[in-house]
Amino acid sequence: MTLRSNCFSTYFKSLLSSAFLLALFGFLRLSEFTSPSNSFVPSRDSAFSDLKFYPVHFKLYFKHIKGKGPCFISIARLNGLFSPFQAMFSFVLKRHKSAHPSCPFSLLQKEFP
Repeated sequence: MTLRSNCFSTYFKSLLSSAFLLALFGFLRLSEFTSPSNSFVPSRDSAFSDLKFYPVHFKLYFKHIKGKGPCFISIARLNGLFSPFQAMFSFVLKRHKSAHPSCPFSLLQKEFP
């Protein structure tokens, strides 16, 4: 089964695409961009205000990366089918409708709209 099949909602496909491409192009471990629980901990988890888009890249601030502490990662804007910039931008447009800047950015969580 592919991600682009019709058995998933457009929101869920967008969420998974952005998560997969963020992990791949950001060289991230699963625990670095997801929350270990369903509760948002502002000192540990990223919020929507930690994501910034620029014309040629986006930056995401992580409050903790294993072995490094807090840091930014930059993901370049690429053209093509597997563009992490476009996937993240599309996800934010879908998620932003109900997200306040201080809302958790956790890409993977149990509740979906």
